[in-house]
Amino acid sequence: SWPTHARMGAFRGLAYAQPKRAPKRLIDALGGDEPLFRDMAAQLVAETSGTGATMAYANALSSLPAEGQAALLRGLAGRGDAAARPAVARAVSSPDKQVKLAAVKALGVLGGKADVAILTELLASGDAGIADAAKASLVAMQGEGIDPAIAAIVPSAAPAVRAQLLELLANRRAEQAVPLSVKALGDGGQVTMPLTETFFANAFGMLVDRFGVGWMVIAPKPM
Repeated sequence: SWPTHARMGAFRGLAYAQPKRAPKRLIDALGGDEPLFRDMAAQLVAETSGTGATMAYANALSSLPAEGQAALLRGLAGRGDAAARPAVARAVSSPDKQVKLAAVKALGVLGGKADVAILTELLASGDAGIADAAKASLVAMQGEGIDPAIAAIVPSAAPAVRAQLLELLANRRAEQAVPLSVKALGDGGQVTMPLTETFFANAFGMLVDRFGVGWMVIAPKPM
């Protein structure tokens, strides 16, 4: 038999030389029991393009073993084609940790405002890896309506989750971050300087929270 490096080189070459046959070859490798070929297949999923191929991968996702699903999810995230989003979102409910984690991370690239609620729920996960990945994905997601969707959850969220949502809104530089922070910190306390625009900030305010701790809240003007 051929050495592994030669087989892998031929596998990569065929994926590019015969693009119409590539999806089946890559799916077969993802479902196989050779980790090196599984990882290369995931890399090739990310490198190649075509919505038709994306749908083939998305449709095959749930039929693969856990290791193959996790690898394919990494590939779909690298591919960046939003056509795979529904399949990725369904994989977030997987009972397998590695699949769930890969799906949560992939939503950071492929997700949209419809995925904000499920990622927010995972902020309270007992699994620190899942919770951290959900937070990172909420910070990274791009697209219209994401900041308002996050902000809408803040008032009803549990205190620990609310704090994380306020932090990630700030990290996203969302316009909702400052007024929501003032409202949350001022609950039971006293606003000593209402939010106002200044020469150095789009919004600046001061307050004392219910524990007597003073806060200055600022939304800096762009440099």
